[in-house]
Amino acid sequence: MIKAKIVSSLEKALTNQNIDDFDELETLSVMRGERVSVQLLHTYIFDPTTGANDRRKLYCDLTLNGDLKDFTTLRDVRNVPIERPVITK
Repeated sequence: MIKAKIVSSLEKALTNQNIDDFDELETLSVMRGERVSVQLLHTYIFDPTTGANDRRKLYCDLTLNGDLKDFTTLRDVRNVPIERPVITK
């Protein structure tokens, strides 16, 4: 099962954090002409009733609809693991 939450774009979400620790964005207020940003966080949840722990990668094909679709940009931000965070000589 997948759990998702819309949060502020100012939140820094790391892979070792629990999605429940983030406050869900409930309201949004902007001025005309102002740029708006939000994040959609998602995680996999273990289902003890079925024993399902689906860890496959999540790929979404998002389609925008509505009056604002021509003014909207979607970006997919993923975690990229690295072996050595420091260059050694």
